[in-house]
Amino acid sequence: MTRRDPRESRHAAMLRKVPFLAELDRSSMAELAHASRTVKASKGEDLFTEGEPCRGMFLLLSGSMKVYRAAASGREQILAIESPGATIAELPLLDGGAYPASCAALEESELLLLPREAFADLLLRRPEVTMGVLRVICHRLRYLVALVEEVSLLEVPQRLAKYLLEISERRGSDFTLTLSNREIANRLGTVREIVSRCLHRLAEQGAIQIERRRIRILSKEALRALIEES
Repeated sequence: MTRRDPRESRHAAMLRKVPFLAELDRSSMAELAHASRTVKASKGEDLFTEGEPCRGMFLLLSGSMKVYRAAASGREQILAIESPGATIAELPLLDGGAYPASCAALEESELLLLPREAFADLLLRRPEVTMGVLRVICHRLRYLVALVEEVSLLEVPQRLAKYLLEISERRGSDFTLTLSNREIANRLGTVREIVSRCLHRLAEQGAIQIERRRIRILSKEALRALIEES
């Protein structure tokens, strides 16, 4: 009897948690698990950069990653912050192109790399997986459309209020900011000084309370009213 590599069993268990892979038969999952490998990224380290040939898709196991675009000046626009369980870089698997953005670790992170060749073969054999990947990409597209609208139509205080409310929906009204003010600025399409100024202004207005990096939202109604201002 052939003994299974415990690493492959662990990989298969992780892959089974990805919605569009959850229903794969045991044989297909075993093949994918055998082809995959774990990679680690230190805080601040790029996993891949914009324009780099695609190695494959990544499944984030632990830590957090930012997906971003950078200008020649060094200024960044953060497109997404990814948490454990998220898949990263699905698009190049379908169009055969390079990575359309860069991805870096916000903290020590571990990921599972699904090589492009192995995944491309799976997409050809299992159309339901292809449809699942397309659903993820469509979700990201809708998010990016909303992000463009937000940066184009809302002023920085409104963007910040919206950002704080989004965090509170996931983590409650009392939370610690995991991103620095510079990283928040990159997410909101502004600069660090303006984020700092807006945070203190919201505190002065009684909408939030700040203690170092800890935020307590005192009035969600005030934040919502700010967002609705024309």
